[in-house]
Amino acid sequence: MPGLYPPATFQQVSDRIARSVAPSPLHYPFIKSFRFKKIVYVDDSPPPAELCEFLEREKIELRSFQLPSNPHNFTKTDMGEVVQLLLNNDCPTAPPLLLVHQKGVPTAGVIVACLRRIQNWSFGATINEYDRYFPCETDKNTVMRQFVEDFSFF
Repeated sequence: MPGLYPPATFQQVSDRIARSVAPSPLHYPFIKSFRFKKIVYVDDSPPPAELCEFLEREKIELRSFQLPSNPHNFTKTDMGEVVQLLLNNDCPTAPPLLLVHQKGVPTAGVIVACLRRIQNWSFGATINEYDRYFPCETDKNTVMRQFVEDFSFF
């Protein structure tokens, strides 16, 4: 039996939501064992064909959002749509969902940080979680922090 290897930066966000970099064939047995039913792919380029073929074969729904990888270009509308999708999936009856991003780009981290703010996490706790997975890049981190602090659905 092949080993089960999670994709890099894999983290359980809630009971029904996890995040990681985009899985490669090495990670497919792990994805299958976790029984994800939906993958939300956020990146500034489309998902790799190999990943799309795997998801189709396994009957895992793919939602792809082409979002900028540079936090200077984030918009509330772009992030809000993905955060809303996560909120709708964060209930006991929802099937497991994996939020992925290509090459460790922290876009998914910003999305999770926005979700945390909607869940009434303190700003400090939200930023501490983000910094664990995406070490500080001064310029990008400052812009990201401001975006997350200002983010709301209202």
